[in-house]
Amino acid sequence: AQQAKLTEAAEAVLDWMQETCNHEGPALVKTLMATTLHEAERVVNLLTTLMQVLIATDSERVSEVPKLWVDVALSCLRCTDKYGIREMGFLMTQEAVRTTKQVSYPNISHSSSLIYKSRLGKELQVILNATVEEFLGSLFSEKTCHHAVIRLVSGWLVTDYYRDFCYEDDEVDLMKFLVDAAVHPDWGVVDAVTDLLVKITVSNISIKSLNSLCNLFGDAVSTKATAIAGNKLVLTWIDKTRQKKWVMSVQEKVLNLLWTMLVTKSSENEDDTLKVLDYFKNQFGNIRGHLSEWAFTGLSEKELTAKNCILTCAKDCLVELRGSVRKEPRFEDLTIEDQRSRATQSSSLLQIVLDLVDNLRPDLLREMHEGNPTGMLTDVYDELCYAGSNEVDDVDDAALFSRLSLLGALCSYLQPQSPLTAEWIAQIWNMCIEKHRGVVLKWYTIILDPSVGQDTVYFPDDSEGKAARSVVLENLSNLITEHGFNMADLGADGTFAI
Repeated sequence: AQQAKLTEAAEAVLDWMQETCNHEGPALVKTLMATTLHEAERVVNLLTTLMQVLIATDSERVSEVPKLWVDVALSCLRCTDKYGIREMGFLMTQEAVRTTKQVSYPNISHSSSLIYKSRLGKELQVILNATVEEFLGSLFSEKTCHHAVIRLVSGWLVTDYYRDFCYEDDEVDLMKFLVDAAVHPDWGVVDAVTDLLVKITVSNISIKSLNSLCNLFGDAVSTKATAIAGNKLVLTWIDKTRQKKWVMSVQEKVLNLLWTMLVTKSSENEDDTLKVLDYFKNQFGNIRGHLSEWAFTGLSEKELTAKNCILTCAKDCLVELRGSVRKEPRFEDLTIEDQRSRATQSSSLLQIVLDLVDNLRPDLLREMHEGNPTGMLTDVYDELCYAGSNEVDDVDDAALFSRLSLLGALCSYLQPQSPLTAEWIAQIWNMCIEKHRGVVLKWYTIILDPSVGQDTVYFPDDSEGKAARSVVLENLSNLITEHGFNMADLGADGTFAI
């Protein structure tokens, strides 16, 4: 009878606490203040004592206590009107996480205080696991994020919560909450969240989280609305994590991220671009180092990953060039001008990739053109002519010269299968000379060098080289004899030698 009375009294307290705390926002603040339950320590003490009593009296409502604990904490965290109540919610969550670490000793007696702590910890663990998204959502929202990352969770989120509840979660991704908060234009937390991301990365990030982070970074820098903030975030992250030694699967993701940043030209600042390019070369070199020969069978998993990384980088650059000439942007939010800009960056990046692969270049090119080198070069040539034509006014001399250099490099690498002809040389003159005279003539001095044996560096045979020089000399003669021609129009130094 005495136990029944004790159970009834304890359950009555539970009912009162549930009724008192079953509110949101201002109503919650009002009831907590009125009942003096506005301090985390007092509420936690009440709940732990209540749990102990209900266990001792074999109440069927024991499991309602840990649920109430987490519910109250979440409601407090969602309370945007009073920082003190939000901090109460955080402290209750922090204590709940600490309680989950209570050790369950074997052969403990029923009267031991450890038995209720063990059960409370286990049940809190289940509820906390089920409410990860709700907890993170209460932190990373428009009205709560700044207070959360500045005052509440910064160190603890990295050292405790992430490892125990988000490390390998298949359903809830802490990285998404962090990146979305960092690139939001109005929340003003980019520095604080970047610091969190760096701390997680250099301390105890999981492979799953790191892969997700790289994907999210790529989305942030390639989306117009978040490109500026995303670029700032990633550049800081790169600077502070570049000494990390990534496993192969992560190297692949990091390389893809860097490729995206370079192709989208995520920053107009040249120093920023050089930082990204330097890191790209470093990561590409690390990946290239895993592949000693280009084979189709017998490769280890690491070698196969390296091969696929290299091939993907090169092929994706070609895809960007094709998208430009065909006026088919790769993504819905891209304009054709955006696609041309991506093609400009891709032409430079493909040259870098082909240079870095060194002795693997012939095998890489064979997989790139898939038995049709002329078709691959024709795509590059067509995009070049279109970009340099009068139809286009957003391609400057440097951008066109990058395309010309790529065409020349590919023709030399593909010898003796180079499709470069006098007809192509003439067409480049016709399409590009009016707007880009200086760089076209500069390129001709490289391609049409009359030194012995030079023609077969770029052309399939000597006759095509000679024919090409004849075409350019005739056009140049006509140009020079035109009324009003100025010798400075030949280029920056006013010279042109064939």
